[in-house]
Amino acid sequence: PTIVCSATIAAITATVPDSALVVTILAAINTCLISILQLLGYQSLKTEHMKAAKMYGRLSDLREKAVNQLHLNRHAPAGAQDSHAMMSDFLRELEVKLADMAPALPA
Repeated sequence: PTIVCSATIAAITATVPDSALVVTILAAINTCLISILQLLGYQSLKTEHMKAAKMYGRLSDLREKAVNQLHLNRHAPAGAQDSHAMMSDFLRELEVKLADMAPALPA
């Protein structure tokens, strides 16, 4: 729409004498269209960043859970085996979360 508006402004300027008012109005409309289109682009990018931040928060919570479990298992008699199994589970969950996050991250 902005290209059509710009082309129309140029055509009116070239073909219609004393068209200053019309050209001014069309240029103002064109400027508003450009601003609105840019704003919509930034809003879309903001939404993608919010999604990525929310996913990162979930991933951080999962990490915190694993760290707390490691500290608890350190004092248990079979802590080493439990910790290894727990870390394996954590890494599997982490891979799933990272795979979920990848498409949502902005380029």
